[in-house]
Amino acid sequence: MLYLVYFLAAVVCTFGMHSYLLYSQRNNRKWSISVHAVTRKESYYLYLIGHILGGAFFVLFARSFLLEQHNLTLIFYMCCLAVVFEYIQAILPAKGKTNALHSIAAYIMWVLFISFGVMSYLQLPLNSIQRILSGPMLLIALGMFIYVHINRKKLYLYQMWMMALVLTALLVMIY
Repeated sequence: MLYLVYFLAAVVCTFGMHSYLLYSQRNNRKWSISVHAVTRKESYYLYLIGHILGGAFFVLFARSFLLEQHNLTLIFYMCCLAVVFEYIQAILPAKGKTNALHSIAAYIMWVLFISFGVMSYLQLPLNSIQRILSGPMLLIALGMFIYVHINRKKLYLYQMWMMALVLTALLVMIY
């Protein structure tokens, strides 16, 4: 069950950091979490540290749960690739000359993250209750990901919901 500790640590680091950034800047709302991160040097460092720690814990979770327990090599490497792009988008600030590269890396990270959730759903030996509970969450997250291509005004809100839905679906699948 060490994988559950790694998973929860990843959630606390990443989701907690995003929540703090949005809450601490609630009076000066930006359209994206990444834009919130670059408003001050301190918030950028918090963003960077949260993603570095969260990504590392997520890889430890994937290694322990997917690779060692279920021998799902492809999904494990998909997770590792998602974390690489997580690191790239976190390192590149969402402003100025690096904004376009940040956005591309973040987009690839999201595609891989949602794909990781869907592939886990399809390949893990889940019982009926796990499938019934996690399937709709993944579908809603996928629908939100498609919708944000149409309406980007409050991307931060969809980012938080997509992350919460995929992480909750994964928690249902692993617990």
